[in-house]
Amino acid sequence: MVVHPSVPILYGSIATKVANASKIHPEHTHTWDVYVKCPNDRDLGKIVKKVVFKLHDSFTHPNRTVDKAPYSVTESGWGEFEIQIKIHWVDPREKPVSFYHLLKLYPNDTTLAKENSIISEFYDEIVFPNASSAMHQAIEAFNSSGSGWSFHLFSFLWDHGITTGKIIFCKW
Repeated sequence: MVVHPSVPILYGSIATKVANASKIHPEHTHTWDVYVKCPNDRDLGKIVKKVVFKLHDSFTHPNRTVDKAPYSVTESGWGEFEIQIKIHWVDPREKPVSFYHLLKLYPNDTTLAKENSIISEFYDEIVFPNASSAMHQAIEAFNSSGSGWSFHLFSFLWDHGITTGKIIFCKW
């Protein structure tokens, strides 16, 4: 069996209801963060060049580029919408990976309510079946800087009461 290099990530959002909306914007009911990070908070900067978050077009400057950790955007608003997340790798020969996250402001069966916040978070394992030599070395160095991915997967699933994870493949 061939084992391809891979990187564990968490992506998601945390939203908090605003007690006094007029301090932010009269119509905004929540503040929120959308993010990409490593399950154990290791530095993704060893393999990630930048992350681009595409917010709803109603936001001023809906395309937000974050080129260092923490890879997150903080905003406020009143509605739920889909956010495109695009990860660009340190090796420019590697194709960026894009995926979508639905910003959740209200609890449901896919979120975790914690204190006054709603957390919508997902675990992914990004697999590089055709990684360049430089990217392969960067991923090996990144993965050797902490415990193995399986620890992250099972720790994340256990902490969040989740029984399954999801895998995406970096293909082109």
